[in-house]
Order: sequence, then C-alpha cells, then structure tokens
Amino acid sequence: MLRPIIRNLFPAWLAGMVIFLPLAAQQPPPKCGMAHRLETYAAATPAERALLKENRRAQQQGLTETYLSPSGHFLIYYETSGIDAIPDYDRNSDGTPDYLEFVAKAFDRAWEVEIDSLGFNPPPDENGDPLDVYQVYCESISFYGFTDFYNPIPGDPAGFYRFTSSITINTEFDFVDYPWVTDDPIVRDSLAIAVTAAHEFNHALQLGYRIWFKDNNINLFQLTDLWLLESSATYMEEVVAGQVNDYFYYLGCVLNSSDLNLTLNNSCGRIYGQVILFIMLGESYGRDFTRLLWEEIVEQPGMEALEALLDLEGSDISAELGRLATWVFFTGSNSVAGHFFPDAAGFPDPAVTVLPGASFENVPSLTLASDELPPLSYRLYELPVVATGNISASLAVSDDAALWSGRQLLTAEPYSKEFPAGIYFPLNYTPPLETIHLAVVSGNWNNTNLTGRAPYELLLSGQTSVAGVYPNPVRPDGDVSRVTFLNLPAEARVEIFSSNGLHLATVEAAGGGNVAFWDLTNHQGDPVGSGVYIYRIVSEERSEMGKIMVIR
Repeated sequence: MLRPIIRNLFPAWLAGMVIFLPLAAQQPPPKCGMAHRLETYAAATPAERALLKENRRAQQQGLTETYLSPSGHFLIYYETSGIDAIPDYDRNSDGTPDYLEFVAKAFDRAWEVEIDSLGFNPPPDENGDPLDVYQVYCESISFYGFTDFYNPIPGDPAGFYRFTSSITINTEFDFVDYPWVTDDPIVRDSLAIAVTAAHEFNHALQLGYRIWFKDNNINLFQLTDLWLLESSATYMEEVVAGQVNDYFYYLGCVLNSSDLNLTLNNSCGRIYGQVILFIMLGESYGRDFTRLLWEEIVEQPGMEALEALLDLEGSDISAELGRLATWVFFTGSNSVAGHFFPDAAGFPDPAVTVLPGASFENVPSLTLASDELPPLSYRLYELPVVATGNISASLAVSDDAALWSGRQLLTAEPYSKEFPAGIYFPLNYTPPLETIHLAVVSGNWNNTNLTGRAPYELLLSGQTSVAGVYPNPVRPDGDVSRVTFLNLPAEARVEIFSSNGLHLATVEAAGGGNVAFWDLTNHQGDPVGSGVYIYRIVSEERSEMGKIMVIR
C-alpha cells in the first residue's frame, strides 16, 4: 500500500496537517491528457486519426520491459532509460527503481479502494468481461497521465458505448511542486504518482459503464460529460491519496469563476477544480456516491443521472448548488473548523463581490445588484448595512423563479438561510451596522444552453412592513425599465390603471411564482408617460391597491 511508503518519506510531524498551497497565481500543471486527445481526434480527418492510433501503438510497443504489481492486477511497461536517470532512485537498494515500485503500489492502492472498497466494476476486456490484469505504460509525456480508450466493445447495442483502455503515466514530474517536498524529487514523484494512478484508473473504470457522446455520434469525439469524468476522477485522488491535495492547484481557477456554468472548462483546468462538488457530495452522502452515479449513467447522461440520484436523497441539483455556494464561502480565511470542506483552511479565499454600503436613512428600499447569471452558477456578495430596525432581502427574476434562490451566509450555525426568489425574507441583522453576506444561485440547468445569461435583481428593504412594489417612484433609464411586484399571493394578477381609471395593462407572476413585472407599457406596447398610476393586486387570498409614480 502506498500510504505507509509516503509517510516514511517525509517527517512525521507533517502527517495529517492541512497544507496551504499558494498556487492561485501560478498556471496549473497539465493534469489529464483526455481532453487534449479528444480535441486532437475531433479536429483530425479519419486518415489522420488512423495514423495517430498507429503511432500510439508503436510508442507502446517500444516499451519492452515489464514489471508486475504486487497484487498482480497491473502489468507495467517501461524502458530503463529515463526511469534510472535520477540519482539514488533505488533507496531500498533492492535493484528495482523506486519509480516502478511507486507506480505498482499506487495502482494496487487504486484497485483496492475503487474496486474492492467502493464497489466499482473492474475495467472491461475486449468482450466486456471484467479484466483481471490491466496495462500501464510509463513514458515521458506532457501530462500527469492519460487514459487511452479504443474501439467500442462489440455486442453493445447501438449507441451504447463502453471501451477497453490502457493508461500512460508520466516518468517525469518536475513540473509539479508540492511545497513540503520541494527539496526531494523522489518524494514529489511518489505523491504525483499516487494521485495520477487514482485519477487515471478511475477513467478506466468509467469507460466500463457508459460514455455519452454529443448527438450520440462517436465520430465527433465530443463527450457530453467531460466535466463529470474529470471532476469525479479528481475526487478519487482525494479518496485514494487524500494527503496530497493536488487539486489545490485548480482551486483558484474555480473559486474565481463561480459565475460560469458548472460544467464549463477553461485554460486553467476548471473542471478539475470542480472536484469540490464531489467532495461535498461525498461528505454528505458517502464516498460511494460517485460509483452510484456511474451506475445511473448507464441509463441516462451525466446531469440527468445526477438529478435522479439526488432525488433519491431528497435533494436536487439546484439545492446542491446553493449548498455548494455556502461551502465555498466558508473556505480560506472564512473556514470553520469541523465544518464544510475538510481542507477548507487551505483553500484560497473565494471571489466575493463587495457592494457599496446600504443605508435606509432616506429611502425605504434599495436595489443592491442588477446582474445576470448563466445556468448552474452562483455569485457571492458582501454588503455593509446601516439600519435602525429589521431588514429584508429579495431576489427578483423573470423566469424559472423556482430554480433560483438567495442565501444569507451566517458566521454561526446554521451558517446559511435560504430564501426563494420572489419574496422578501427577513435577514439576521444586528443594528445599527453590520456586514452581511449573501449568495445568488442560478440552479436551473439546460444541456443545450450553457452560457445564456438570465437577469436578476437583489433587493433590500428597511421597512417594517415590507413593500411589494419596487422601484417606486420609477425613473426609466438604461438600467431601470420596469416595476417589480414582490410577495404576491398565489395565482395573483396585477391590474394597471391610469390616474383617471383607464385600464392599461395586466401582468401575472412568472412561472407560478410570487413576483411579476410591469414594463411600463400599455396594452398596445406603447411606453406610458410621466404621471401617477394605480395598481390593483387581485387574488383569491386578498385584493389591495396602491400607486406608482413614473418620472421620465
């Protein structure tokens, strides 16, 4: 097993410590070659792909030396040049380079944890049956490692893709820098090998369940769930070799881009940093959650499978994204010992939008933020507030209100209070001055539209009796072009009249929620002029009237 070996290679006083890796400003190392290889194949012609495969087979056949792991599950191919290049790379003087022993024991550990303990199926052979001996190739490459997958397994129904595979692991890890081992390249290699074996072997297991391609067309070489493959494989690094925390390299990237769709990658390896989602799910529902997810992926693609699995837990993607926003806030300098991410103290601080201070001395209500978010994203806010009494917050959205939510983030248990879109929610607040923290969560997901941004407004009220109309008066300009009606009763409609009683418009709550919008136009779509207008809220629950002033 690898863990005792690693503990013997660095001082005992470091064992179990949370180590902060100051890596946010660095370009993260190239972790897994799967995405790169898929992009290469997608851009190539069929003839070029055939040549790439032929060259790859030739590279593998050039590795003639073999080493069998202690468990017998891994046959490791290598050539001695390169592996023996580092002085003292046989510290136990048994005639076998430490590198090979690290690789063998790391992959044995991955098999032991991922298959024997967590219950993943072994990787398949060319007939789809469980494979007992898996091939690993040791080469100098540009990544920690990559998993090659070959032709689909014969006999699978049309559109059902499983694959045999092999793994290539790097022989040189000098591009990785773990601060507590920077003066010992052998120890650094052992740690990098441990996480690479856990990560790439999980890819080999994933390939034995089902891989979904865009439009179900394998020739496109575009996986619909690449983010899920990579983030869940990175989670296996934490399960198998959790003392390394290699994923810290990618945290700055993901914690500073929460306003992007959860599934999107970028140049700094955001999909690896999204391991934080699976760490949270593993802490909440058990470490076998990812194995259960891959069993569900046999039936439906990744996001649908994740939704189905969360439904069994009494949750959904929107709720988990809101919870993730809370966990992310309590990292770095905000971390709370014994709560949220186990290694939260070592995280960099997440991106938080600091808003101008809010004071209710002259106005009863304020628009804190007016912005947009794409599906599966969130944004954190910090706001100093001056008020003499209670305050309330509301999140106003135009569509899919049930899939949006706001959260107040608290410094003590319960740490987070959720409020749905479309209603004013009383905040925990101690007058006269306090800094409050809020999150806006866009939990809707749409596999065909990852980047389309939807507008929202974050509102704050200092009135004891919370107003239901905002802004009032309204001064239409580039940023304000409508009036928002909040806290509406169920199935309410709002009638708009001129001051002399002429009916101008009717608006209803969007998506069955508690909020409606008037765009300051009449039935014909013409803008109304300056003046006072009467609104009447009509519902089975109650009917009430009020005035709106429009100033152009």
